[in-house]
Amino acid sequence: MTRRGLALVALAAVLVVAGCQAPVAGPAGGGPAPDGGPAGADRQPANITVQNGTLAVDPGLVFARVQTVAGTNVTPPERVRAFGNESDYGNASLGGGGLPPFQEAVGLKTGPVPNASDVGLQFAGQTSALGTVVVYAGPNATTDDVRLVVAHEFVHYVQFKQGRSAQLRQRVDTSTTDGSYVVRSLLEGPAVYTTDAYLERYTDNGTQNSPVYRAIAEALPPGHVGRYGNSQYAEGFEYVASRVDDPADIPRVYESPPTTSEQVIHNLTADEEPPVALDAAVEPAGGWREVGTDRLGEAFVRTTLAVGVTQERADRAAAGWGNDRLYVYRTPGQRTASYAWTFAWDDAGEAAEFERALRAYLDARGERRAGQWAIDDGLSARVLAPSERSTVLLLGNGSFVAGTDATVTVG
Repeated sequence: MTRRGLALVALAAVLVVAGCQAPVAGPAGGGPAPDGGPAGADRQPANITVQNGTLAVDPGLVFARVQTVAGTNVTPPERVRAFGNESDYGNASLGGGGLPPFQEAVGLKTGPVPNASDVGLQFAGQTSALGTVVVYAGPNATTDDVRLVVAHEFVHYVQFKQGRSAQLRQRVDTSTTDGSYVVRSLLEGPAVYTTDAYLERYTDNGTQNSPVYRAIAEALPPGHVGRYGNSQYAEGFEYVASRVDDPADIPRVYESPPTTSEQVIHNLTADEEPPVALDAAVEPAGGWREVGTDRLGEAFVRTTLAVGVTQERADRAAAGWGNDRLYVYRTPGQRTASYAWTFAWDDAGEAAEFERALRAYLDARGERRAGQWAIDDGLSARVLAPSERSTVLLLGNGSFVAGTDATVTVG
């Protein structure tokens, strides 16, 4: 039975400042300014109070118009909390802070985005399952920025009111990193798609939500953990755009959702390309005990390989993903864990392409010595190819890497 791969394995959801988010300080002492776009919405503006600050748009009008575009009819939130100061909001950086140990071990990069304001990262927001809507906008945020992020957050509010998150979790295994990616993608993607439709209908200046994530991807270096979080917005949007012609049709995406990041990336349903069977038997060096497992998925493989090879090569090498399973090991006397990351591929050619890219990735990270790699921070690595359709990456303590073997059966 697969167990959740501990906090040290699972990816923390990266808060992407731009897709889900925003307020900006409005006129001092005044009420909210009216929303832009054509006069007269299809629905009566809601009565929504702005707390803590002011907004450059009327949240009640934005909410009414979002519901018109989405074809929904839920009770509006009573209030929106607005922040114009980054320290008050608490997190307006992308991919900042530390990383869980496994992400550090595979070399993922972190840190704030250089010149974030140049790519529009002047706004952020979040909506909780309890209906709390919070928005932040920096001093350079425009009214268009605020309108975009408020609309995006209201889509999330509607999603929670309709139980979309719970609906996804009934169909997708969120005990894995890969499954969590799918759920986030199918919340963020529809929010981006609906926000684009709202902006297209009610503004005439060409502002859209979806280009923000392309700009973020270009601003972040390959291998940055923020790219993984950002891809949930970008790939989720592309998935929804390939499946529906109108925001009102989005509910059918939730009725038969993808279950892996591979399916999200390649616009597949759960039935079109399910994970292949992967049966791994890892034989660790003496004293090492398995403490957790996880499935990381194609999206995570892409991000990891890009630490050492180009993003384009990483994407190609990951495209033959059939399944993966990460095993986490610990032993008394060792402060850090060691890992066996096992892979199943669609065919032998895909496995060979991945192995070449994996070895190039390791060459970029460390020095190859006698069949294994010495990486900074005392890490060692070794690559196994137990069969023509499988690969194993051993990573961690030198004795673990040197003394561990594995067999993999791909069904």
